[in-house]
Amino acid sequence: MIAVKVLKLARSAGRISEGLRRAMLKVLTMAQSDEDYVGESWRVLCSDRHIRFKEMEYHLPPDVAGDVLHEVLTRLQRDHKDIYFPIEVRQTAGDTACLSPFQGGPRISIAIHTGAAEDHKRYFEAIEPLFVEAGGRPHWGKLHNLTYKDLSVMYPGFDQFCALREQLDPQGKFLTPSLARLFRP
Repeated sequence: MIAVKVLKLARSAGRISEGLRRAMLKVLTMAQSDEDYVGESWRVLCSDRHIRFKEMEYHLPPDVAGDVLHEVLTRLQRDHKDIYFPIEVRQTAGDTACLSPFQGGPRISIAIHTGAAEDHKRYFEAIEPLFVEAGGRPHWGKLHNLTYKDLSVMYPGFDQFCALREQLDPQGKFLTPSLARLFRP
């Protein structure tokens, strides 16, 4: 991945000149090699991250993911020129795991980021509706604004999972406030 610090420099150059920013980004992306991996996710998706960041990731049906990605890029260029992190895109095969965002078939994952110390809300709140309207499902361990009501219509086995969770933990001892927002009506 292109060094995030260099992308941050390109963003700063854009404050001086939009043309300079575009030229820097073009040179940087030309130096970047394509990454194409096939294998078990725990082997190919792990990497050392030395830069702190905030991330939102949604998993979209393949037939709409290209259009959504195009709109994300359009809005990023138009409304969020201060964002310097790359967008990550990958495809994952479908599975049958309970609450898996890949349940029912393959999905295209699109992840957006900001620096940890930077305000992410405006960017994430502008992009998240695109993901949701396209039938995207959020990554469980990353930022999103969905609640039980939203999630219950996205996942085929969601209500069954919540009933089992309630049966196994009736007092909610293992629910944080954040998890309660997700798994209790």
